[in-house]
Amino acid sequence: MGSISRNRHLGLGTVRPKEAPMAPLLLIWSFVVFLWTKVMFESLFYSGITVLAALIIAILFSVFIFFFSGVFAKTFLPINAFPGTIEIGFFTLIGKSIIQFIVGTAVLCVLSKFILVGFSEDLNRQIRWLDYRGDPTSEAVNFVFIIGAPCFVHYVMCLIGTYGRRKIEE
Repeated sequence: MGSISRNRHLGLGTVRPKEAPMAPLLLIWSFVVFLWTKVMFESLFYSGITVLAALIIAILFSVFIFFFSGVFAKTFLPINAFPGTIEIGFFTLIGKSIIQFIVGTAVLCVLSKFILVGFSEDLNRQIRWLDYRGDPTSEAVNFVFIIGAPCFVHYVMCLIGTYGRRKIEE
């Protein structure tokens, strides 16, 4: 029995599922984000987003997914490399990665706003960040929601996948 647990600790006694290739996942994410941005901007704002701007935001989001999948993989490497060997709580996982998520989502929001400046001028004029009192406007909150929601879904999927590989107390 001792050799089985030692082999499991070394990763020798575990069967790892075949991982999905990254390119089809990126294409699916791009398509979903393209539809999400197009539909949400059309429904929440008077001026809709152009197809080209939605497509560029979807491509930008795919780059975000590709880059931050690597960042999260590096952050969660000890847990994912040897499944079942490290005991860790869900909120500890969040604490290890929340700063990367917030910074990445903020950068994506700023770059998406730059895309709107160039490709959807009417929508860009409609989105104001602050009102005359210095409070965030509802348009800014909607914009951050539209861009941030797919990022949040990806982040939660990474957390749940890693949390499933932790050591479970017997």
